[in-house]
Amino acid sequence: MKFAGIIAATVVAVSLTSPYARAQDAPNEFLSVLTVTVTPGMTGQFESFVREINDAAGQISDTRTIQAYQVRFGGPVNRYLFVTRFNEWGEVDNWPSVPAILINAHGEEGGAAMFQAGTAAVESFESTVSQTQHEFTNLPDGMPSTPARFARITRTEIAPGTASAYLALISKRAEAQRQLGIPIIRRTLVEGAAGVYTAVQFYNTLAERDQSPPLATTLNELFGEAEMAQIEEDGSRGIRYREFVVIEHRPDLSR
Repeated sequence: MKFAGIIAATVVAVSLTSPYARAQDAPNEFLSVLTVTVTPGMTGQFESFVREINDAAGQISDTRTIQAYQVRFGGPVNRYLFVTRFNEWGEVDNWPSVPAILINAHGEEGGAAMFQAGTAAVESFESTVSQTQHEFTNLPDGMPSTPARFARITRTEIAPGTASAYLALISKRAEAQRQLGIPIIRRTLVEGAAGVYTAVQFYNTLAERDQSPPLATTLNELFGEAEMAQIEEDGSRGIRYREFVVIEHRPDLSR
């Protein structure tokens, strides 16, 4: 039953959406992400399982939105992310688990069989919840309505006791990105490993990355080259690990 926790978390996993689409509102307060690594050679079985869950959710009128993504660059391509957004923890209380969804839609025996077959395709999983850092987030046109095709995630882990210096650096970068009009959402984990920060940028095409303005030049112009060098040194000293991953939206696995 290792996947019971995975699928239960899937239903609590903020829609990753494009800042170039029509704006709707501000980012939700919380983002829950379920990261699933599928056993090599079993992606077809796993994707069929996800579709069965989505179909069953429709049958029992579970109308929550869950967006699915797959790693495109920077990590294993057999890794999937399932995300959803919420503003208050109380919203999660009445969400049914995946076993419950399958059983309610297909009966005790049928639902259990589907669950067992689907979980056999899973190698590992991780469930996290992050909170939006509104003061460091920049969405000039507000939160958009349509998911972007791509999202680039920068995930940074910092050492204990170094948050103030790291956040001072992030504050300067956020100000420069506002000046340049660069849309970005920043969050910090509140459930999962401590000291983890993420920054997400969105692209409808990878060619949009070629148009990104140079951030370093603007930082130096705004705050001075010598000051920025010191802030960069202080803020980077506590970084223990950083990774960059591009994920691609999978509308066929979303609901």
